[in-house]
Amino acid sequence: MWSALHHSNAAMANLRRDLEAQRGNVSTLRPMNDFIREQLKISEATKDHLEQILAETQGQLETEQVERTRVQDELDSLPLWRALDESEVALTAVRTSIGAMRVQISVLQGDNGVLQAEVDLVHDALESNASWLNREGFPVVTALHQVNQVMDSLGARARAVLEEHDEGDPALSTALGRFCRETCIRLGH
Repeated sequence: MWSALHHSNAAMANLRRDLEAQRGNVSTLRPMNDFIREQLKISEATKDHLEQILAETQGQLETEQVERTRVQDELDSLPLWRALDESEVALTAVRTSIGAMRVQISVLQGDNGVLQAEVDLVHDALESNASWLNREGFPVVTALHQVNQVMDSLGARARAVLEEHDEGDPALSTALGRFCRETCIRLGH
């Protein structure tokens, strides 16, 4: 028994030494554990701060992307604006051309009116009085010659206007185009 008691006391002494060593370890581990906890708190604060910076950076990137998209849209629209400007210039040129054609129509209509009056005069003279024609023969021939010259001039002008434009040109569907075609048909040009 004595030996069992001695073993027990020795085991107890060993246990006490182990317990004291463990207490020493615990007293050493406690500050380490506190340090680790502090580091975790710092890491958590740093993580929160980094997440905030990340969110701000993402917001800035999204804002910059929106701005880049806006600028790109503006750059993409520049060719459209240029094309619009060019089409407005072309439209102005067409309007100017139409104005010039209207002037040509007026001139051609005036020439046509003069021609018609002279033709009517000659026609009336021929139908009414042949003796008058004999007395006035030279002026009538002169008038007919002038009528022919005006008709040739009118036909040449109408042909020139028609030749200035392509067959599919919208200008030929205007009054000027119709007038020129009709004049060319009537005068056999």
